[in-house]
Amino acid sequence: MKKKIILAVLLLALVGAGIGLQAYLKHGLTGAIRKYAAPAVQEKAGVTLEVRQAGVNLLSGSAVLEGVEVGNPKGFAEPTLFKMGACNLDVGLAALVRGKIAQVQNLTVKDAVLTVVRNADDGKNVQKVMQSFEDKPGARGGGGGGGKKKTNGEQPAAKEQAAGPLPKLQLARVEIQTRLDYIDHKLGQARDALTDTKKGEPFKLALDVSIRMKEIATFGDT
Repeated sequence: MKKKIILAVLLLALVGAGIGLQAYLKHGLTGAIRKYAAPAVQEKAGVTLEVRQAGVNLLSGSAVLEGVEVGNPKGFAEPTLFKMGACNLDVGLAALVRGKIAQVQNLTVKDAVLTVVRNADDGKNVQKVMQSFEDKPGARGGGGGGGKKKTNGEQPAAKEQAAGPLPKLQLARVEIQTRLDYIDHKLGQARDALTDTKKGEPFKLALDVSIRMKEIATFGDT
């Protein structure tokens, strides 16, 4: 009798923990991103990160991300580098639990806009953000000894060993709707100089991109 009571209590505790975790992933994830992820991105890359809604449903194996907006780093007049209306992801839980294949049943990205900017000083916003996430040479210290390690070929070998095959991933359906905006202030200045005008407007180019794919996998016959 006591064993049954203990098992019942443990079962209730597990169910309660599962419900609590599901509630947090569905309703509390947005607050966690705003509290922890956004300040970390701001400190590392010098850009703002805003998310209107984020949630994960463990029971259905789905995730949603809405109202994402990434600001531009300093030195660029345009306020936004990237924004996305919504991203929906549906995952096949059965194969994922078995640890065999990560099956993505559906991946949908809507109303995404990437704004690539070159300012008057020839700086590129995307390049500046990417460089902020790269490890700087010598950041981990090491003088002459570090130089010797680079010349004996041990470090490249370690990198080659770390690079393995791609994980098994299967995408059943992918739909992406996005727009690429290119803004070039330096080219705009050159255009004004050639035409002897003083418009002061940057060169602008916009490209709408729509991608639809089915049954994509990183494994199979070659």
